[in-house]
Amino acid sequence: TAAFADASVREKLAWAETVANHPRSRWPSAMNTLVVQGAVTKSVTVHVLRILTGLNPNNLVLLSTWDDTCPELLAEAAAIADEVVTSPPPSVAGVQNRNRQIVSTRAGIERAIELGARTILKTRTDLAVLGESVFDQAERLLQNFDATRARRLGLQNRLVVPSSYTRKYLLYHPSDLAMLGAAEDMAQYWSAPLDPRSGELLAVASPASPMAAVNLAGHPTESYLGLQFCRTIGRPVAGTLVDSWAFYRDLFAVVDNDWFDLLWFKNLSIPDAARRSGIRQMVTGAFWQRLFGCDPQIERDLLEINPSQVALGALAGAA
Repeated sequence: TAAFADASVREKLAWAETVANHPRSRWPSAMNTLVVQGAVTKSVTVHVLRILTGLNPNNLVLLSTWDDTCPELLAEAAAIADEVVTSPPPSVAGVQNRNRQIVSTRAGIERAIELGARTILKTRTDLAVLGESVFDQAERLLQNFDATRARRLGLQNRLVVPSSYTRKYLLYHPSDLAMLGAAEDMAQYWSAPLDPRSGELLAVASPASPMAAVNLAGHPTESYLGLQFCRTIGRPVAGTLVDSWAFYRDLFAVVDNDWFDLLWFKNLSIPDAARRSGIRQMVTGAFWQRLFGCDPQIERDLLEINPSQVALGALAGAA
């Protein structure tokens, strides 16, 4: 995979390799916990865990995976992670495997809270967050953005998410690649009920369906989670692009991918990260700050794309 990466990604891979191969002394505390959720993939997950433990000598690294994981792979991962929790796979995986994501993430968060976590960073078993002192960075970042609207809905603060895949023109679609927030807020976000539907996205929604209608029906997974979060905290959903942007503005802090310094082994280039036109655009850190600052020029962005007039088929496989 690295052979197809550009020079900056290859440099990042080399640096991460150095971190993984030179373990540091560790005295982890559960106060700040990294929840690494998903299936244990041969070679990849142990590498991610070595990187994360190397970069977080004082923070707990918790792996949340499945009861039916290959025993050899699980033992190898457990020798690196500070804590491991396994769960039975859900009987219905859900559309795009969303139920598996919900179950493994929720189990990890619940165990982290039992261990005393106050702040949690959720990532994946194929995604390393290379940002140094990311919990301290988040604390400083959030001091700059008033969270009154979030607190009125019972949250402690905003949730920090990367630009990828926080979609600009897909409704209620914050990123689920990585997410950082107060433990109780994270527990609420990932308390979504399991979805009885299953299959691939295009099997449950017609390619001709308007994108807004698809989102409001709970697709893709990010929109399902975003809408369920609104229901959990009692936030009304107007179902409009304006309200979706208000959702991002009031409850999240969207940062560029470099803030987390994401290294996604599944997709090293992180597709769509640089798009600046079309329905596949992301919410960039700069755009989110314009939302937060109530920039009147946002009206021009609203006129660019109407998700009620763009069909799902135009998304062409966006995450």
